[in-house]
Amino acid sequence: MDDKLYTPEVIQENPFPGEIVQPILSSPQAVGVGNFTPTQTKEKTFPKKRTAIELLSTALNTKTRKILQEFKLEQSGGIQIGNFQEGISGDMRLTPNGQTARNIAGLTTFAIDGDTGDVFLLGTIRAGSIISESTIEGGSININDVFIVDEDGNLTATSATFGQYLSKAGTNQVLAGSVLVGNGAGGSSVLIDGANNRILINDGTNNRIVIGNV
Repeated sequence: MDDKLYTPEVIQENPFPGEIVQPILSSPQAVGVGNFTPTQTKEKTFPKKRTAIELLSTALNTKTRKILQEFKLEQSGGIQIGNFQEGISGDMRLTPNGQTARNIAGLTTFAIDGDTGDVFLLGTIRAGSIISESTIEGGSININDVFIVDEDGNLTATSATFGQYLSKAGTNQVLAGSVLVGNGAGGSSVLIDGANNRILINDGTNNRIVIGNV
């Protein structure tokens, strides 16, 4: 009775990432009765570390959500923040020509013209001081500090309320339909009424002095 010949089981190799799989060329050969040789395995080397160099990886860190490098807008490029949906959300746009923003009603809340430098604001401006090189116009101007304009500037308004004073460089000129200086003791105030050519000094309840038309 002949002895049985046993051959080793062939296990398919799992290659490293990026490694080319080498096919097995031949099966193990039996040497003599009951003897065999093991499969020869080629020596393997670990692949070299490779780092991808791309615009995304060097300019933006998606893990920390940080911008790592400077970005420039093309002449026709722009950035939009938010998605306008009427009654739900507004949006803001940044372009080489300026910036604009809309509220949920679709009204422009602010706009900056990149060519002329003009600024439009729908809401209230709050500042410790305002310096103007030209003209400021408005139906009503409320100033709680000091307002300064240069020698060629003007302040024009239908009415103006000043917490302290208004000055035009080199003068004490006020250009307004009326000027109210208040916040005195007991609510006293002085009203310069240019429309009716008079000055009213009030103690908070009654006009104590009236100069001009009664």
